[in-house]
Amino acid sequence: MSLPRQIRNPLGLLRNERVEAARVADPMANFASLATSNSAGEPKARVVTIREIRDDTIVLSANLQSPKVQELRETNAYELLIYWTSSQIQFRISGNHRLVTYAEEVELARNSSRMGRLWNKLYESWPQSSELHEPRKLFSRLKELERQEEPIDTPLAGFVSLEPTSIELQVIDPIRRFHDRRLLRLENGIWSQTQLVP
Repeated sequence: MSLPRQIRNPLGLLRNERVEAARVADPMANFASLATSNSAGEPKARVVTIREIRDDTIVLSANLQSPKVQELRETNAYELLIYWTSSQIQFRISGNHRLVTYAEEVELARNSSRMGRLWNKLYESWPQSSELHEPRKLFSRLKELERQEEPIDTPLAGFVSLEPTSIELQVIDPIRRFHDRRLLRLENGIWSQTQLVP
């Protein structure tokens, strides 16, 4: 893959690359790695689900009491890494973020998977990433929720809306390692571009 000489809309490029990754059945088309750190500076990384890529934001699914959200609240710092093997392109993204409830994003919430909603409901009693002492109880509660026909809602369900101000992207050259690597920064609504040494 080759990039245009000047990238004026990196999120548009990201959105198009995601569509292409999905088209060729790249298993990571809807996923990325989100790195955060807590107030003690301890880094954490995890795979997250990309819900939508817009003109100025990337929306991720989130439990609003999860460790990743707590860390975002504490430090306001993150880096999102997206890499699709199908196109050999990598995006490293940082910037601002906003936490969003289902009530604020009704359409996205409506399209959320039932299983995601079930787990967000379970997190009310079993906080995400907490120690699990009685797996059978959790599994039993999950089976109960699966049998319910009414919609399952919880105030813990929501999204993280990332507002990128810096995007480093590179097209990987696996043979010569002469990667096309660029740093894009958003200032006053305009993306600037700097070429980087591979």
